[in-house]
Amino acid sequence: MRLLHAVRCLVLGLVLCVASDQVQGGGKDKDKGKETPKDLVVGKVKKVDVDENKFTIVLESGKDRTFGVDDKTKVIGPRGGKAKDGLKDDRMAKGYEVKVLPTKDGKTAKEVHLPYRKKATDKTDKK
Repeated sequence: MRLLHAVRCLVLGLVLCVASDQVQGGGKDKDKGKETPKDLVVGKVKKVDVDENKFTIVLESGKDRTFGVDDKTKVIGPRGGKAKDGLKDDRMAKGYEVKVLPTKDGKTAKEVHLPYRKKATDKTDKK
């Protein structure tokens, strides 16, 4: 009787482990197409020129880097959706950290990955 109880517990434990692994790893295949490119350039937005279709970021090294934007440039939100406003998006403002996938020549942005929007702080006076 004890052996049967031990076998049942072992089988139940294995079933729970397999089920847990499937729940935790269930999204792995779903994100296959959303892998982050390795050639991303990370920096904080310094300046955006909508009229000339370009923007400048400050790299971690402190150097400025300017990228052009054309009709092929994809502006992507933090959840992978397409940002419709392009350079006019409010997250393309000074101080926001963006990730840029440059074209082979390095002058134009192939993709711009935007961050989450900053939370508005409560500016009401408390008396």
